[in-house]
Amino acid sequence: MEETARKLIGMFAFALWDKKDKQLSLVRDRLGIKPLYWSLSPGRSIIFGSELKALRAHPDCPTDINRNAVAGFMRHNYISGPQTIYQNVFKLQPGHIRRFSPRFAHHKTLLGYE
Repeated sequence: MEETARKLIGMFAFALWDKKDKQLSLVRDRLGIKPLYWSLSPGRSIIFGSELKALRAHPDCPTDINRNAVAGFMRHNYISGPQTIYQNVFKLQPGHIRRFSPRFAHHKTLLGYE
């Protein structure tokens, strides 16, 4: 999957479920044109989507405001990733892959940036 992701050109954000390894991979394009947000619910479920409102529709999505993100927005008129306005909800950085399995969560820069 990593090799294929490196070869992709264009704007994309997607999730890929590996049935054999029971692993979910979230992938985002190098320029970060397409957003991808994710969170782990208290029950360890993974919630993800291309818009925050998609995550908010899930009953287990965290809703506490991230005060550091608010401060950053007031200073720079922008919330820098991986932070979002919500505590424990994150934006996958451009050119990154995040993997989740029953045993671990792993984050790696794979798409041309090290």
